[in-house]
Amino acid sequence: MKAIYKEFYWKSFLTTRRRSTQFKSNFKTIIWSCYKREFRERLVELGMSKENKSITADIPNCKYNIPAFWRGFLDGDGSIGMTRNNEPFISVTIRSGKLAKKYLEMLRERFNIIKILNPNKRDNVNNIVVKNEDAISLGSYIYRDSGIHLQRKYKKFKEIKK
Repeated sequence: MKAIYKEFYWKSFLTTRRRSTQFKSNFKTIIWSCYKREFRERLVELGMSKENKSITADIPNCKYNIPAFWRGFLDGDGSIGMTRNNEPFISVTIRSGKLAKKYLEMLRERFNIIKILNPNKRDNVNNIVVKNEDAISLGSYIYRDSGIHLQRKYKKFKEIKK
């Protein structure tokens, strides 16, 4: 987070809070905020929706760094680990149908991984899991040359890569 903060053009703020979640007690959260109107307007120009982003999210409508985009998505809405059967996996949870389709296109085009969208019945969310060698290939792609990533997920990837 500090890497983004240091490189960011507009004035922004880092704050922290501690809270207990269902997964961890006394969990430290770092919040990065930028209140500049120009920044928000630029995000909309690049394709970010003003509406409910979890439903309407899509890839940027300009040239962008594909591995970095999906790495950021995985950092926010994904998980990395080992299954009960000791298989490495990378999974993401995507509610936006458009974004889920783009993720599947990237998997097919870059890795020849074919997945079918099948949103769950409870909340219409897509849980897309990639396992074994495919997970290692995907992780190697999104973490290659990464200067900014969530350290705990990167550490998990290095563990499953072994």
